[in-house]
Amino acid sequence: MSRDIVSWLSRPGDAGAQGVYVLTGNGGTGKSAVIGRMVALSDPTFRQKEMPAAVIEKLDTVPEIGSLDAALHLRNLDLAQTVAGLSELLEIPVPQPEQIADWATALAPAKLDGLDRPVTVVLDALDEATEPSGIAQQLIQPLAARGWRFLVGTRRSAALRGATQLVPRVGPAHVRDLDVEETTEADIETYVKERLARTPGSPYASHPADIATIGAKIAQNAHGRFLFARIAVSGLLERPYIPTAEIDETTGDSVGEALARDLDNQDKLFNAKFARDVERTRGRRRCAYGTRRGLLRRQWPARRIAENRRVDWWLCGASLARTSDQKIERSPR
Repeated sequence: MSRDIVSWLSRPGDAGAQGVYVLTGNGGTGKSAVIGRMVALSDPTFRQKEMPAAVIEKLDTVPEIGSLDAALHLRNLDLAQTVAGLSELLEIPVPQPEQIADWATALAPAKLDGLDRPVTVVLDALDEATEPSGIAQQLIQPLAARGWRFLVGTRRSAALRGATQLVPRVGPAHVRDLDVEETTEADIETYVKERLARTPGSPYASHPADIATIGAKIAQNAHGRFLFARIAVSGLLERPYIPTAEIDETTGDSVGEALARDLDNQDKLFNAKFARDVERTRGRRRCAYGTRRGLLRRQWPARRIAENRRVDWWLCGASLARTSDQKIERSPR
């Protein structure tokens, strides 16, 4: 999949001839993970810090630095907000409200200053936008016709937002459906084994036979859902070594079960770290229950606790708290 997208970015073959590349599939199949990897690896700062040049040179699944000009997560964005977000990221004038209708067809530049290739943009979660049809038909279609290129992540439909059969609305496109990919289970198994073997401090690093068994188990239980595999393997890496016979019980066999077990473990880790901060904990709990929705099931377990005991983000029930800034990336031109 990543190799196909990298090939599309460089425009060879049938896929590269299309101005729009759509990655589709049901929730949890890994659309955002694949897209997020492309965005991160096109950023020079991330590449320098996270991936040595010797490794990059051997991979044909890594995009060129700066090959993506902007990336935007579309959850709860309408057409006007999407246009404004892209304009800011691309450092071009933000249109006035009365100019939105004509922006993609006439006002947006066909090319960016100093760029000798087409403008290339990532739009993830099209199905979660408040106006998915409008963004598809009034932004993606006309800009693609003018030479822009789009990598789009979306479910096939957004019926609750009035957009059934969403994928065809973006116009001519190269479409990859993760629900029907033949190699998905093998890819998940490889992903699990790589994380268990290569993550620093992994309790499984010295147990290659167990890694093979666990990889196969999780891949089978995932049923094509990378999200399940990610939660399951992250939970294993945060615990002491667990025998292979207990893996199914530890990870469950669905996203919901895996998340519930992970939250139980986070409760234990959180309480162990903050056992002495009783009053502070009570205050935070009161603040948490003071929110409009309150909390579900769990008492706001925390993850990624910094050394100064600042909580970077919270898990509220089954929902991950997100930052209000939905602009994923800004690649220097």
